[in-house]
Amino acid sequence: MKELNVQQTIDGVRYQLPGRSLRKGLGGIPLILFGSFFAGIPITMVVVSISQLFRPDDGMPWWGVLMMTLFATPFILIGSAILIAGLWMMAGNTRVRITHDRVKVSNGFGPFRFTRSRQFRQIKEVAIVPAESTQDALDGKAELSLQMDDGNEFDFAGGHSEYMLREIADEIARRASCSLRDATQVAEGSAGKASFDDDSSDSFQTADVDNRRRDVVLSTDDSQTGALALIFFAVVWNGITYTILTVMILSGDTPIFPFIILGIFALVGLVLIYAAVHHLMSRAKMHPPTLTISIEPLCLGETFQVAYEQAAKSAGKLNGVQLRLICQEQATYRQGTSTHTVTHDALSESFEVLGEGNLDRMKPLMAKTEMQIPFDAMHSFSSDRNEIKWLIECHVDIPSWPDHKTVYALNVLPHTVQSDDGSR
Repeated sequence: MKELNVQQTIDGVRYQLPGRSLRKGLGGIPLILFGSFFAGIPITMVVVSISQLFRPDDGMPWWGVLMMTLFATPFILIGSAILIAGLWMMAGNTRVRITHDRVKVSNGFGPFRFTRSRQFRQIKEVAIVPAESTQDALDGKAELSLQMDDGNEFDFAGGHSEYMLREIADEIARRASCSLRDATQVAEGSAGKASFDDDSSDSFQTADVDNRRRDVVLSTDDSQTGALALIFFAVVWNGITYTILTVMILSGDTPIFPFIILGIFALVGLVLIYAAVHHLMSRAKMHPPTLTISIEPLCLGETFQVAYEQAAKSAGKLNGVQLRLICQEQATYRQGTSTHTVTHDALSESFEVLGEGNLDRMKPLMAKTEMQIPFDAMHSFSSDRNEIKWLIECHVDIPSWPDHKTVYALNVLPHTVQSDDGSR
């Protein structure tokens, strides 16, 4: 296990946190190769086009070089960002230097570092909080957060274990004469798998089904890969579209019809960018929620409890949190040579579990509610042309910000619950 490197200095102490593990570090190699390729090709195109300016006869005109440069710039920036991210994954680390009057945080690799600092007199509280990165938070990693006197937060040293950060936090709290709060204890006590009190089990009806699990954490696919791929596609789409559109405008003799067609393409590109950015923004303020149900799989007519928990990535306001129990029917049919799929919500029941309030990184949102699968509903079912899905949708309403929505699948058996006397 990598250790924290501590060095005493003339005016304080310096900490160097270990770099990423070998597994995560090797993940930077594909990014470096892809970023170099992604940025290298447009750089080569720009260099070649510039060289055409010095050919007196068959060289490229200046406006052509300008269009080529504008077209290549987004690709160069994206490729450079991917390359830097890969280098950071392989060789990056964090250094924290504590002096007599401030804390300095330096991130980077080799001579390429970015330094920030805060004075002790500005710090009200030092907190150890779950890491902002979703994957690091799920792995039990933490980061340090300084609560400043102006209400802002200063976060750093993310992706490391709580015990490693505690020494740094203790030293900052001692020198700044402020309190130290460990918010990871709250999350660890309830994250991942919420438990239900024995007193509440009496309210459940028992089912004539064996080997069912208790206190089950629901899983969901909340990956950002689709949104990132959409952004990449939108950048390429818009880069090509607007480059052609600009060339047509500069030429001055293009008919109106091509402008109309390219205008439609340009609008489609803007919609793609909006959709991708909207999704990423909805995930920027909140970690994925954790939903735990009291028993799984479920039976028809069964009452079950749902425990909701979700940590915020940043402070803010909250309008409310709503859970929705959904029975979704999906049918696929052929009409001529075409195949059509129709989706319909046969049941949709909403449960408001939290009202208006505030988002606090050190206080995860937590709530419980009770739901019931109707006796006369259809159980989970899947075939080539028909499917019955049972879902729970978690909707977090944040004012002046895209809402955070996550969908979880339930498994409902073709059995009904029975009371103690054997009746339904």
